[in-house]
Amino acid sequence: MFVVFDNVASRLLLVGSVLILAACGHGTDDQPHGTPAPPVAMPVPAPGSDPADVLVYGATPGGISAALEAAKLNKRVVILEPTKHVGGMTTSGISVTDAYPQDRLWAMGGFAHRFVDTVNARYGKTWTMGGIFHEPHVAESILLQMLADAPSVSVEYGAELASVQTNNHEIKAVQTSNGHSYAAKMFIDASYEGDLLEKAGVDHTLGREAKSQYGEPLAGVGPISIKDGARVDPYVVPGQPSSGLLPHVAPNNLGAPGTADSAVQAYGYRLCLTADKGNQIPVVKPANYDPKEFELLGRVALAHPEIVKTFNYIANVPIPNNKFDVNSLGLLSTDEIEGSAEYANANANGRRQIEAEHKRYTLALLTFLATDPRIPPNVRDDVRSWGFCKDEFQDNGGFPWRLYVRQSRRMVGSYVMTQHDLYTETRIPDPIGLGAFPIDQHTVNRIAVDGQVGTEGAIWQPLPRPYPISYRSIVPKYSEIRNLLVPVALSASHVAYSSIRVEPTLMITGQAAGAAAALAIDSRSSVQNIDYAKLSATLVSEGAVLANR
Repeated sequence: MFVVFDNVASRLLLVGSVLILAACGHGTDDQPHGTPAPPVAMPVPAPGSDPADVLVYGATPGGISAALEAAKLNKRVVILEPTKHVGGMTTSGISVTDAYPQDRLWAMGGFAHRFVDTVNARYGKTWTMGGIFHEPHVAESILLQMLADAPSVSVEYGAELASVQTNNHEIKAVQTSNGHSYAAKMFIDASYEGDLLEKAGVDHTLGREAKSQYGEPLAGVGPISIKDGARVDPYVVPGQPSSGLLPHVAPNNLGAPGTADSAVQAYGYRLCLTADKGNQIPVVKPANYDPKEFELLGRVALAHPEIVKTFNYIANVPIPNNKFDVNSLGLLSTDEIEGSAEYANANANGRRQIEAEHKRYTLALLTFLATDPRIPPNVRDDVRSWGFCKDEFQDNGGFPWRLYVRQSRRMVGSYVMTQHDLYTETRIPDPIGLGAFPIDQHTVNRIAVDGQVGTEGAIWQPLPRPYPISYRSIVPKYSEIRNLLVPVALSASHVAYSSIRVEPTLMITGQAAGAAAALAIDSRSSVQNIDYAKLSATLVSEGAVLANR
């Protein structure tokens, strides 16, 4: 359902359609369906109470796996979650999980495998395409139940990090924006943004390293690609540079290929939409909508009349119960390219503004696809038939809670994972799990080049085999902080992180961080000096896979 409000009158456009993607091999009548299970109540630690053994910042999947592993090893854990919900992107739109390729699913061990099995058990079947397809509210209910089953883990919501107290190479306490202070023996930064490590003064980086820094063939500024084959003019008045560039097209200020910059891959919202009229919330045109904002997309449609599939404009992949996960695809789609540059270093208010802008952009894009006459009629009909889901993100009007922060700060720790590690050209003596997802980097820049619109930065590079992830990549340098582990914004180059960043891999590194925190407490050692043999034995006993086949 698509509702368009104009200044003069309101009109309703409703076109029913059933979205079918036969290649996915799964239907739309799967259970569970309907109203999601009520949230499991979680205890909140009282400010000033006895310090926890382990404090986890961020109830992302990596943070949850860390907390549950530490709890399993008899540690009291507090999770500080800045939002109102657990699960990070796994419960906020990534419903088509970035699981490992089907022939490498064996490498996805430990907590990641447990989560996959629980999802499959809930639906009663294993989904195809090498991934786990789930509804956001189902993933949230599973993770909440896992937390409820661990009584020594407590969660505080709305606890955005404000400051960190350190002394003698250790974090002593953290303070949150709600005025609370929390002490612990060990700390785990499981945020996507690396906020805890940054406030603790740990060395980190943002953006792309030069090809020369680690000798990575894919590093730095990449080649410019002319997407969609034919020439698309970048200027407001075609052929007249003096008329200015179209919206969402930037001038070509790129450095030389292979050089470093501070750019990050594009962010966007991963939507959960439905064509089920009985479960729809209308998509509403945003205030101040101007179709000229998407003139580029209109020109693409005219230049390529052969592009008639909705999937060529917006990646809509079916998930259970007549819903689909929407991702970015094509020259201009749900990623707001160059809209994320300031996010990492913005304060809380700045981040909310960036998130609001991405939401406005997303709603405006859907409006354009549903109404502009240049868009193929079947694509317009499809988009008009869509609505947000009544049974998803119920406290946010069906819109996802989180912006997909694909990449932000990255620690520069005791060991930096690079492209060479992904291709198993190195020896990793201290593996904590295996990664296997391709190098997946979304577009970084959309620019005018030689009278055309080009893009730069996108990489999709399958890997020859699973690769081990070093324990040293989740710990800071010994000279910095000795009681902090960083399993999400971990120590990796831009290229390496483009593979490591997917949720199943971060569940794996998170579980290792939880085990390491517990071992460091038990042995009264720094995280840099724990007994790796004990860590590996602990992880293997929990189903982790540490060695390649």
